Amino acid sequence: MGHTSEPDSGMKRAAEVSEAMLSVPGYADDSMFFTVRYGHKAKETLRKCDYDELMETLDKMTALWLKSGGGGAKPEPGAEERHAQIMELRRHCLEIIKDFPDLVRDFDRFHASSKAALSAVMRSNT
Repeated sequence: MGHTSEPDSGMKRAAEVSEAMLSVPGYADDSMFFTVRYGHKAKETLRKCDYDELMETLDKMTALWLKSGGGGAKPEPGAEERHAQIMELRRHCLEIIKDFPDLVRDFDRFHASSKAALSAVMRSNT
């Protein structure tokens, strides 16, 4: 492989390979990779303000999940109240991404994968 005088050529090639791999269905079956891929797709697809709002809303959903005992925490507030809050936050997320069918289709899988990844991280830290 020859040396090029272009300093960013290696980074450019790595980005090209990464992008090519993202389009290979079998490569994206892993839950952790799916989570990263979805987040990247959302960031590239949505306006910055919408992406930021989506991430903020997802952070709120994660906080409620943790309060439900996810990851070993003590449950709080009550289950019905948490469920209602989660459903409202989910509706808000879907409203943000409603014009992007791929993001809507994969949202619940993304959220479940994110929770699974966080749970695994929390278990490994105990």
